[in-house]
Amino acid sequence: MTGEELLRRTGEDVFHLWQTCRNSDKVVEWSTGRRFLRLDRAVNGYARLSPSIRLEFHTYTVLGLKDQVTEMDDCVRGLVQEIRRISPAKLNLAG
Repeated sequence: MTGEELLRRTGEDVFHLWQTCRNSDKVVEWSTGRRFLRLDRAVNGYARLSPSIRLEFHTYTVLGLKDQVTEMDDCVRGLVQEIRRISPAKLNLAG
């Protein structure tokens, strides 16, 4: 499931849940997104990673147990297809 789905099911604080998943030996975590270094004057040093930890976990991370790798692979494929479908639509809307 995605981080968003796990958040809805547990009702946990996003950062607590993210940390728990990252530190667990039982949970496998795959990210389908890319990270970018963005220049941002509002940030000391003028740079930050994008997407934020919260957005990456919420939207681009697929979580499962070690014995669920096949299901996770299917979920990742579906998520990547959705991202590929949405990204051009966003560019057309902005352009």
